[in-house]
Amino acid sequence: MKQLIVIISICLFFLSCEDTTIVASKFRKIKVAIQPFESFPQDITKEVQTAIDSIYDIESTVLSPIDLPKHAYYAPRNRYRADSLIRHLKRIKINDYDKILGLTTSDISTTKGDYKDFGIMGLGFRPGASCVGSLYRVQRGAKNRKQIIERFRKITIHELGHNFGLKHCTYNSKCLMQSAKGKVTTIDKADEILCENCRKQISYALKY
Repeated sequence: MKQLIVIISICLFFLSCEDTTIVASKFRKIKVAIQPFESFPQDITKEVQTAIDSIYDIESTVLSPIDLPKHAYYAPRNRYRADSLIRHLKRIKINDYDKILGLTTSDISTTKGDYKDFGIMGLGFRPGASCVGSLYRVQRGAKNRKQIIERFRKITIHELGHNFGLKHCTYNSKCLMQSAKGKVTTIDKADEILCENCRKQISYALKY
């Protein structure tokens, strides 16, 4: 009888450990790789890391810089196609990371409506595993470097939000997920926050 009680106790112990492991794994933090292209400024990379980790409560890792892929270059406008860049990022993303965010100083573009090559500040699959942000247009009309960094932090948070499944926000004019409509002034007016509605929408996506 004593032996039976001991066996049952051991089984219950291992079942308890297994259950705890399962619960812990369900709520692990999302892991995001930050991939700078070429000579992207290290201080701005660090700012981006701080911003996305704080807003989304994730774990990010900065990878070593890589060259921009030649196949993404659009010679007629001296730009890189953003859709090609995020597909490239998705292909090179290793399985250790859930998402990958590319950072570049080069101008990027995509097809938008009747515009075959429309210049943009960032792009991300929705939902998806990859996104990209560009400093090129963020610098326009900026008063100083501080404003450039503030704008770019918001851009990267926005594009990563699309990766997590968020649409453009129409509930709050201060929410980072509102459409910039190609204007940096829209970014300046937005706060570095997600509105309550957007936070609710991705609360499950940020937990396993």
